[in-house]
This record gives sequence, C-alpha cells and structure tokens, in this order.
Amino acid sequence: MDYGKGAIDKYGHERFQGIGTALAHELERRLGKEAKPVILGHVQRGGTPTAYDRVLATRFGWHAVEAAHRGEFGRMTALRGTDIVMVPLAEAVTELKTVPKDRMDEAESVF
Repeated sequence: MDYGKGAIDKYGHERFQGIGTALAHELERRLGKEAKPVILGHVQRGGTPTAYDRVLATRFGWHAVEAAHRGEFGRMTALRGTDIVMVPLAEAVTELKTVPKDRMDEAESVF
C-alpha cells in the first residue's frame, strides 16, 4: 500500500499522508463496498486539529479496531467524560441530540 510521501517536519521526521485514502481503497477492494476516509479531528472539533484532537482521534480508532477484533459489530466509539466507550448504534440514534440553547447563544455571540 502506498501511503504517499509527506513533508519533513522541523525535527527531520517524514510526515506521511494519504493513509486513510489508501485504507479506504483497500477496504473497497476487499469488501466490495464503498469506503471513504474521514479526518476525525476535523469532523469532531471543526477546523485545524489540535494535539488533543489528534490523540482523541487515535483513541477512537484504537477502540474501534479492538472492538472489531472482538467481533463487536453494530457498535460505535463514544466519548463519555474522558473515557472511550462502545455504544450500540441503536442507542446512539434513539433520540435527536441537539445543542442546548445557551450553548448556541454562546457560539452565536462570537460569529
């Protein structure tokens, strides 16, 4: 699998790129189903990912892979406090979860 070559960071380490895309193509080939890469930090937090976002994305991925190894399908990773937990997909979609009005008011005040 070709992960692509990235730039060299300020410490002289090569930054890889395209791993998610390469993995998506391999999954499509093996499973015969469409797969699309997602940069979790961007989706979860919006904007350029912080160090926290990158670690959180790695933790989500780790737990998802471990769950797949255990055969725990139909579940998703979720953040509860600072813990990553596995949640049944049915539980995750039983009710619409919205942003509380006071949080929306806070956000709107800076836009």
